[in-house]
Amino acid sequence: MKKRKVLFVDDDPEMRQLIVEFFLSQNYSVAAAVSGKDALSQMGNFDFDVVITDLRMQEMDGLALLREIHLQNPSLPVILITAFGSIETAVEAIKEGASNFVPKPFKMQTLKMIVDKAIEQKWLMKRTSCFGGTAGEVLIPQHHRQEQADATGVRADQPGCRKPVEPAD
Repeated sequence: MKKRKVLFVDDDPEMRQLIVEFFLSQNYSVAAAVSGKDALSQMGNFDFDVVITDLRMQEMDGLALLREIHLQNPSLPVILITAFGSIETAVEAIKEGASNFVPKPFKMQTLKMIVDKAIEQKWLMKRTSCFGGTAGEVLIPQHHRQEQADATGVRADQPGCRKPVEPAD
């Protein structure tokens, strides 16, 4: 089973330690960043399955980080956490593309479920794109494209579909 890779971003050292230790105990691969700039640097070196970031941080807040991440990797799920959340901020985060918005305090198992769901949705979107469609769409290969499709219906002309996609779990 492939370990899920989480990047946690928070300028609070106690929160970083708490989250890192929890996800390590759950058999995840975890990296921690002290700032948005640090997170972007780490993303250049590692392929993460999900990013969890605090909303309020010095220099670059969580929304700015979300925007930067989605410029580099639009399909990477980003989960925002905050003790200072409002409905308006949550709506803005979701509009900007956040996978979820989690108010503090939260239960670790709840955060884990949210992370797992975000990773699973990313995997499903990747699988669906291999069939040339969008999530929720039923696709039947067109007769004139039959020569391009293998027995699974995967079209070889779709980017990223030349090799099998591994399940997230």
